[in-house]
Amino acid sequence: MTAINRILIVDDEDNVRRMLSTAFALQGFETHCANNGRTALHLFADIHPDVVLMDIRMPEMDGIKALKEMRSHETRTPLF
Repeated sequence: MTAINRILIVDDEDNVRRMLSTAFALQGFETHCANNGRTALHLFADIHPDVVLMDIRMPEMDGIKALKEMRSHETRTPLF
């Protein structure tokens, strides 16, 4: 089993992103954040996160569409 190091946090609410990012960073994780699905897709391709935590309702591209797009390219990364 591979260790989880990089977490991609996707939420359109700043306070949720900050809270999750801070909590995971304090535990030693490398966190990356996006405020919509479209930005998340770019980060997903660039950083190859170990886990993705994503809100469902967001502007530009919602979480369901973004998750489907991510899954079509990469099937091993856990997407929540």
